[in-house]
Amino acid sequence: LVTPWYYLFTYIGLTIPIFTFILFIISILNLKNKLKIFILYVIFFNLFIYLLLDPVIYNGMRHFLFLIPLIVTIACFG
Repeated sequence: LVTPWYYLFTYIGLTIPIFTFILFIISILNLKNKLKIFILYVIFFNLFIYLLLDPVIYNGMRHFLFLIPLIVTIACFG
C-alpha cells in the first residue's frame, strides 16, 4: 500500500485546532521577526523534503510530530 501525497497534510490539518491554524495563517502574513522566518523555513523545508522523497509513513507519524510544535510556535507569534 502506498499513501497518497496529501496524507501528511490531511493528518496535520485534522489534528491542529482551528484557532491555532488561523493564528498560524495570520502570523505568516506578518513576517518581521527573523526567528519566525527561520521556523517557517524549517517547516516548509521539511514538507518539501517529504513531497520530494515520498517516504512510507504507515505508522510513522511520530517522525513528523516535531512539525506540530513548530506550527504552534508560529501561531503564538500571531
